[in-house]
Amino acid sequence: TYGHVALCNIPETYFFPIAGVQIQVNSDGQLSLCSKLSDDQWLITQDIVERQNNGFVFIGRSDYVLNSGGLKISAEKIEQLIAEKISIPFFITGKKHEILGEEIVLVVEETKDIDLIGLNESIIEVFGNYAAIKRMIQKEVQLDTITGKVKRMKLD
Repeated sequence: TYGHVALCNIPETYFFPIAGVQIQVNSDGQLSLCSKLSDDQWLITQDIVERQNNGFVFIGRSDYVLNSGGLKISAEKIEQLIAEKISIPFFITGKKHEILGEEIVLVVEETKDIDLIGLNESIIEVFGNYAAIKRMIQKEVQLDTITGKVKRMKLD
């Protein structure tokens, strides 16, 4: 892990590299870094970003990008959108789909109080039909004890 390479002034949403760190963004939107800590070699991260000002805006992780109907969809962006509507641990993942490539799946610890129609209305309004949740699965959602982030999993 190569960390602590950029700072963000709150309430701004973009990061700018700290002194001695150079950044680039490749054609897939992945952030690349170069500094003395990397022996002046370029490292390609799994972070998807957009260049802004002299820095970047973090979009999500490339390993959390789903391909539904030929469109790349950020699981993290969907999670951010619906987070205020779900009060229990959850995450968005993909499940292989014969026609779509992957279908969007909501994994949540308890399904009984989830308004899937309401969630999908919000998702479709922002991201379009291909980003709609196609399936909801009730399963224990484990947190990584070190970072407090959800331990994601792919579904077969």
